[in-house]
Amino acid sequence: MLGLTIVAVTLLNSADAANSNKLTPREEVLWNQAFADGNKATTQQKTQPDISGNWVGYYEYDKPSSQPPGMFNAVIKDLGDQFLITFLEPSNHQDKYVQWGANSSAKRQGKYIEFTKHYGHNDTKIQYNLTISHNGAIMDGTWKINGNAYGRAFFYRVPLQDLKKLRQEAMK
Repeated sequence: MLGLTIVAVTLLNSADAANSNKLTPREEVLWNQAFADGNKATTQQKTQPDISGNWVGYYEYDKPSSQPPGMFNAVIKDLGDQFLITFLEPSNHQDKYVQWGANSSAKRQGKYIEFTKHYGHNDTKIQYNLTISHNGAIMDGTWKINGNAYGRAFFYRVPLQDLKKLRQEAMK
């Protein structure tokens, strides 16, 4: 019982200190990790890798399964817990070769991101939910269009030094 009382008093004292801005830097980090509100960037979010850059990827259909997979290129600008993405991809329709898309309502929470892609030529909205891994070099997850079509998506960041290395190897 005494331990519970000490914990409660400590929490109350921490709450009072937080409200009066008398936290030490270490206490502030701990406070933000434990109680940060979802709209503020936490210490953990600040340490996540920057996902800005050029990306190449593909998507597959789970439903309808008869659809062919597709490829895309994306340019991402990481803004912390939000980001901007522009897509350029071959069209699966013969009347158009390239289509572009952009995100809206993009959000990032730690290693998870979600966004809705809109195409420039129609009203299709595609919801993506991805997980960032490999120190920000890979994003993998799912996409869906109103529950009628859905599948998986894979993004790989293509750094300039990797392209230069590939060219040097190809020139040998």
